[in-house]
Amino acid sequence: MINFIELIVLDLLITNVFIIFVSNSLVTPILQLVDFSYFFLLIRRRFVSDKLTQRELNNMFENPAMDIAYRYSYIFKTVLQSFFFITLLPIGGLISFFGICLSYLIEKVLID
Repeated sequence: MINFIELIVLDLLITNVFIIFVSNSLVTPILQLVDFSYFFLLIRRRFVSDKLTQRELNNMFENPAMDIAYRYSYIFKTVLQSFFFITLLPIGGLISFFGICLSYLIEKVLID
């Protein structure tokens, strides 16, 4: 029989796992979208001077490189996290699926 203390610990564990799922599925893709160096580059593009060489202009108007290894590691980490915690929090698989879909949509926006 489970006593009251074990029930509280289990509830706190489930709450912490839920927070892990939500932070992994929402915060990580949104931080991919909010890149402050890219916003600084957009501001620099707006105020281009005439004294720059063609190479400097090409570098300025080139979009940042996409890190494929980081994207794949995020997907792999999310899938493994879902497999590990699925017995404790079954809705975690659905949260992870939405996180991967959000990551896909953000990658699509960043590529265009």
